[in-house]
Amino acid sequence: RLAELYRFEILDTLPEEAFDRLTALTAMTFDVPIALVTFVDRDRNWFKSQVGFPIEEIPREVGFCAHTIMNDEIMVVPDATMDVRFAEDEAVTGPAAIRFYAGMPLALESGLRLGTLCVMDTRSRPDGLSEREGDILKSLAELVVREIEYRQEFVNEKTDISDELLNAQSAKQQFLQMLSHELRTPLNAVLGFSALISTASDNDVAEKYREYAQDIGQAGDHLLDLIDGMLDWTRLERGELGLEDDVAPVPDLVGRAIGLLPTADERVMVSPMDQLPKLRCDPRYVLQVLAHVIDNAITFSPEGQTVEVGAEVNEHRNLVVRVSDSGPGMQNEVRARAFDLFEKFDPAGMDFAQGIGLGLPISRKLMEVHGGSIEFDDDQRTGLTIVLTFPAHRTVV
Repeated sequence: RLAELYRFEILDTLPEEAFDRLTALTAMTFDVPIALVTFVDRDRNWFKSQVGFPIEEIPREVGFCAHTIMNDEIMVVPDATMDVRFAEDEAVTGPAAIRFYAGMPLALESGLRLGTLCVMDTRSRPDGLSEREGDILKSLAELVVREIEYRQEFVNEKTDISDELLNAQSAKQQFLQMLSHELRTPLNAVLGFSALISTASDNDVAEKYREYAQDIGQAGDHLLDLIDGMLDWTRLERGELGLEDDVAPVPDLVGRAIGLLPTADERVMVSPMDQLPKLRCDPRYVLQVLAHVIDNAITFSPEGQTVEVGAEVNEHRNLVVRVSDSGPGMQNEVRARAFDLFEKFDPAGMDFAQGIGLGLPISRKLMEVHGGSIEFDDDQRTGLTIVLTFPAHRTVV
């Protein structure tokens, strides 16, 4: 019994509203000055909740509860001065002057009795409890037991959180492994082609040198993007990303984002944005989000198909930017994980692929520090639309 009591980790805890409400309800229901939720420890009765009895514990041999847990049923003492078990008890002869007692064991499904829900009065009650009152006390005791079990579930959830922290550590290791692979691949290209160029002696292969140089440049750009992404994520996680407060026209932001992408001019169709308010933001990070989202849309769209970019002010006066592609769309289970760190999906099958996958998680963080959001349009039937929403207080008319 004691092992089970200790497993619940409830002894010597602070008062909790759920238990206090049940104790108060019990006192009101039975019209008594004292009601207690008691746990019977090895050498003490400890009160988790009390009405009219402002002490935390008493010795186990004092009072009634240690007797109550010896049986499964309610123990009723109509007049303690007339009961040989309690007539000389300190709870009866001392300042508390208890006369009437009724207590129901707090029994688990296993049958183990942890303590009691009890009521006490300084007046005797010769009639004890009626059958109906007994049923009520039993029901209230069952509610207390249920609350104990709910509380234990919460403790177990804390344990689960610890497990999640371990999983997070594992994910970090996975990230480092991915990082090693992702960085090694472009670095090998840089080193390999550099070696070819440095050791070649035939002047007739100048064209190949240019191709090698292009490959080196592409590998270096990819590597730089990875490093920048990791630095951005680290700053965002630590809350170290300071925002510059600037005001920029939305058409300018969209145009500049498109200008950052080599093929975007031919693939992106922008709706008229003349009537839109300006946006109070840090243009660097809004450009980063827009460029990433538009670049994804181009990547996912079939060759020759256009990407649509539009913006409007919704009924809540929020500024909404929508970027739509004409690709294969995205399955719900993929959408659910697309903004998770380390997830990277394949534009061909819209399934997850190996890689670091920092773009969308960073974009979400950058939107959040602006008070906004990034999400998928659930009503989209074909292709995919990403919706960027900036709050009304960031618009400037």
